Amino acid sequence: MDLKFDSNCLFCNLLLEGFPLKVADLDVSIVCLHVDQYFYGRCLVILKWHEVELYNLTRDDRIRFFEDMIRVANALNVALNPDKINYAVLGNVVPHLHWHVIPRYKSDSLWGKPIWAERHEERRLSQLEYEQLINLIRKYI
Repeated sequence: MDLKFDSNCLFCNLLLEGFPLKVADLDVSIVCLHVDQYFYGRCLVILKWHEVELYNLTRDDRIRFFEDMIRVANALNVALNPDKINYAVLGNVVPHLHWHVIPRYKSDSLWGKPIWAERHEERRLSQLEYEQLINLIRKYI
């Protein structure tokens, strides 16, 4: 397979340099924590090569990408016991295929709304807290 790379793409460059909050290397994707943990456990599942649209992937790669995302969702469910998991694939800000996999809790201030419905203060964790969360999720992937 001839993997595409775009030197102007943030995710392509991070694929080369390494993601600082990487959880795991999966079949066709990398999973990492989102730096903003306002929604505790929020992860990104990022395709290992540059592609912008799902329809440009082969059927096999679409299935493998979807299965990677499901694997992460299942791990988040077991590790964190959320009330619901939200899934989003947008690409407006970073045009490189990636899933947002977001545990949701009825106690969160935006329950019943998309996470982008209202501005919220970013929640950063300490390095130790990020490491503990990464290890917890990794345990179930």
